[in-house]
Amino acid sequence: MARTKVKETKNGLRVTKGNKKKEQFREAHYRERRRVLISVLAVIAIACIGILYYLFGGASAKEGTSLACGQQFSMIIQRGTLYTCGMNKSGQLGTGQADDCYNIPVKTMEDVKTAAAGYDTAFAITKDGTLYGWGGNKYGQLADGTFDNADTPVEIMSDVTAVAAGNGHVLAITADGSVYSWGDNSYNLIGQSDCENADGVPCQSKPVKIMDHGADVSAGEQTSFVVTEDGTLYGWGLNQNGQIGVAEADSKSDEKVPYQSEPAEILTDVKKVSAGRYSHTLALTTDGTVYAWGNNLSGAVGAQSKSDGDTVYAEPVKVLDGCVDISAGSSHSLALKSNGELYAWGSQLNLQIGVENVDHQTNLDDYYYQSRPVKVCSGVSQMATGGMHNILRTRHGLLKTWGSNTLGQCGNHSFDNVQLPEQINITAS
Repeated sequence: MARTKVKETKNGLRVTKGNKKKEQFREAHYRERRRVLISVLAVIAIACIGILYYLFGGASAKEGTSLACGQQFSMIIQRGTLYTCGMNKSGQLGTGQADDCYNIPVKTMEDVKTAAAGYDTAFAITKDGTLYGWGGNKYGQLADGTFDNADTPVEIMSDVTAVAAGNGHVLAITADGSVYSWGDNSYNLIGQSDCENADGVPCQSKPVKIMDHGADVSAGEQTSFVVTEDGTLYGWGLNQNGQIGVAEADSKSDEKVPYQSEPAEILTDVKKVSAGRYSHTLALTTDGTVYAWGNNLSGAVGAQSKSDGDTVYAEPVKVLDGCVDISAGSSHSLALKSNGELYAWGSQLNLQIGVENVDHQTNLDDYYYQSRPVKVCSGVSQMATGGMHNILRTRHGLLKTWGSNTLGQCGNHSFDNVQLPEQINITAS
């Protein structure tokens, strides 16, 4: 019988060659088991994080998410449930009563896919495509044949895919690409009227079709914009500050105020448009370029003026590259880059830029603005502007707000303006 060779190991133990092979096999087996166990634990950990994120973080991806802001109120969708906060004097929070305000988000309705906010009117599209509206109805924005405000949702129309609200008029797109409008018909915003409100303003009380092939809509105070399926941007309405984006409008009112009475082609290859509350407009092209036009007195256009008096850009000017979203407030603007960086520019009157210091001061005491885009923060997935406040959702599902908060529109349990983006929480009710 052959002799078995032995040798000393480093720890002094005598191990035969045969036993050594068995030991190496066992060690390899244990290593493989550890690797499998670690992989399984990693999968379980990721799954737990996903569950916690769904329960306590952002909205479910398959249900969609949305943020919207009115002049002084906010709308937040979490997993299909809509929450609102801020001013409620017209019933725009949809709580069933019209009162002063709420400084925390309150539950409004469920099964919501998309939200939109006008000056004091709110709109929601449910998952089945039904459009509801509530709040201010001075111009017939609720399309119910009255001029009475509503503090609970009113059903307007079905099969809706997009909606936008201005100061007193509304634009909506249905699944077949038809564009409808109703409400205030000043400056030919709708093209026809079937009544007048108490102030003698011509209004359209029911939705009427105005265009085909709509892909995106936005409404300012008295402006309308539609992006068609081929990427062409059209605009019409009040052009007193160049906010339509045409060198010369086709009409003037009796008071000599210029306005565009028919849809005018503004830009091509457009993905999204956002009309400012008053006098400027933003457009995002398919290659990620942001254009702006209108009144730049407070820096909302984002193009540095030669002086404070050189303020109107009647035609689009390039502002920023590499962007995936835009949103225009009353006198400030936001743009979101593809890498999650959020930029802002315009008025800092109510701290709405979201940074500690801005780059310009006018000849008016204590009036500051940001003349060019400045980075606010990173890791952002969604954002929206109100009149003078903002809301964002991070890539981790956190909600943050900043800017004017005198009526609780930031939803942070206070009524103090917020300078830097501050996290808020929603408690299910």
